[in-house]
Amino acid sequence: MYSKEKYKLTEELNFDNCTLYRIQATKDFETIAGTVHKGDLGGWIESEFNLSQEDNCWVFDEAKVYQMAQVNDNAIVAGEAIVKGYAKVFNDAAVCEYALLDDKANIGEYAKIYGNAVVLGKSDIKGCSEIYDFALVRGQNYITGTSKILGEIDGKDIKIEDSLISQESHVSGESIITNSQIIGKVEIANKSLIVNSHINSTCLNIAYINQEILNQRIILSDPSSLADTQTNLTDILQNALFKEI
Repeated sequence: MYSKEKYKLTEELNFDNCTLYRIQATKDFETIAGTVHKGDLGGWIESEFNLSQEDNCWVFDEAKVYQMAQVNDNAIVAGEAIVKGYAKVFNDAAVCEYALLDDKANIGEYAKIYGNAVVLGKSDIKGCSEIYDFALVRGQNYITGTSKILGEIDGKDIKIEDSLISQESHVSGESIITNSQIIGKVEIANKSLIVNSHINSTCLNIAYINQEILNQRIILSDPSSLADTQTNLTDILQNALFKEI
């Protein structure tokens, strides 16, 4: 009789504030990371609630999925990644290396979270987005398209699409960023709207964009006349190369 079950819980235990069980494949199947063979050992889950027996999702290596977190469809969790809380990983998404997905965060479609990235809150990560390096995403945010996040996203109703947020950048408030590059120590706050723009403050101590609308702009900092460690948007624009794309 054909069984839909693709894995079983072994007697090998791991304790991380709860009892976790090593999983073992009970049949061959293909994942987005390669073939899992019958008998292969996987990562750690608290119960079958955490990893669907259907489709081709899998937990690899020393990765852990527990509490009310779920991995479904063809998604994978690998390396030493942790998925917990009420977080969900689905479609063809991947959480790898040392990444942490917690709270009610969701990652779906073809998105990836890896490196030492941390995603918390009610963040929604979709498309072909990548959250990596030491990125921190928390609050209630929507990240999609081909976005790449290395910096900090912290706020409510932030929407980022097809954009790059570099390692030292910080986005907060209810800002919207589309098809743009934010590089260096850039602070974007309080309902700022940035579309088709490039902001580069790698020569500044910090650039501060607050409640502004930027459309098809390039801002390249000129450090020669900026002495303060904190500067507002007016100061930046007076000392910048500012032109249409």
